[in-house]
Amino acid sequence: MEEFRIVESYLYIQKARFGDRIEYELSCDEEVMDYCVPSMILQPFVENAIIHGLEPKEDKGRLNVGIVDLESDILIKIEDNGIGMSEETIKQFFATESITTRTSARGIGVTNVVRRLELRYGRNVVDIKSKEGEGTEINILLPKAV
Repeated sequence: MEEFRIVESYLYIQKARFGDRIEYELSCDEEVMDYCVPSMILQPFVENAIIHGLEPKEDKGRLNVGIVDLESDILIKIEDNGIGMSEETIKQFFATESITTRTSARGIGVTNVVRRLELRYGRNVVDIKSKEGEGTEINILLPKAV
């Protein structure tokens, strides 16, 4: 799966940049490696986790990225122990307003991915849970058959 390889390369670079401040774990079920998923859906979430969640954190950051085969779906899970975000910030990722009318550029990549996935699958397939000061969990549930 190309998405997995892109994130693997990105995290290798970030590990060189941050050294021991960031740890990460990547896992992907072999059964989903041959599935084609929309391009550039994983990297913006991982980049957001590093830049907005882990980089501002004072102690060691941890990021887990897993891709799991669930028979009829593929579950992509991104978890970090970063600074978390408010409910208001999470709502902005799903807002229907035009991205160009925003006053902040934060999360544009994630918002674009959410919109592209909604267009592709006809519904929202992204779930974001976060607690300020505790971290964030993102689940993307992609149907294998469209």
